[in-house]
Amino acid sequence: MLQVQRVAEPPVVEPTPYELKLARTLEDIFTKDGHELTDVIDGLNSRQLRTPTGEPWTEESFRAEMNRLGA
Repeated sequence: MLQVQRVAEPPVVEPTPYELKLARTLEDIFTKDGHELTDVIDGLNSRQLRTPTGEPWTEESFRAEMNRLGA
């Protein structure tokens, strides 16, 4: 008989209000401003959406946040 090994799936976690706002803002930036990293950073900062620590975005902080979010 074939045995199937079950792999534990990570728990499903609902996005936070911050994560939802970030996602909506990124979608708007990709639609209106462009897809380059500099477009994204400029778009986030011009829309006054700050990092989780309240700082303006940099390329480094954006990469770190995307890594933290698993994107």
